[in-house]
Amino acid sequence: MKLTVNFSLEELTHSDIAVRAGIDNAPPPELMSNLKRTAEAMEEVRQLLGGRPITVSSGYRGPEVNKLVGAYAPERIKVMLEAAVERAAEVEARERGLSVADVMAEAKLLLGV
Repeated sequence: MKLTVNFSLEELTHSDIAVRAGIDNAPPPELMSNLKRTAEAMEEVRQLLGGRPITVSSGYRGPEVNKLVGAYAPERIKVMLEAAVERAAEVEARERGLSVADVMAEAKLLLGV
């Protein structure tokens, strides 16, 4: 199921750990709107980075999968997201001959943050 042009529900919910353990990692219906908003935000980041693809390594993990891997605290998730954006900004900066700070400032301006 496509959530946006470039992101699918399958992509956001795939878990190698869930597959190996035989766990259904499907999100409950009440979380679908959150996953759609997440995919929409990822589309915005992708566009800010010149349309560069974003690899999703962990979009949603259900409670059973979290028990196997250990749930992340919200602060840890924020740090991981910031690191992913910075890595993408480094690639964009190199390709455009800009500094990472310039690319990040441009992205913040476009996002209004």
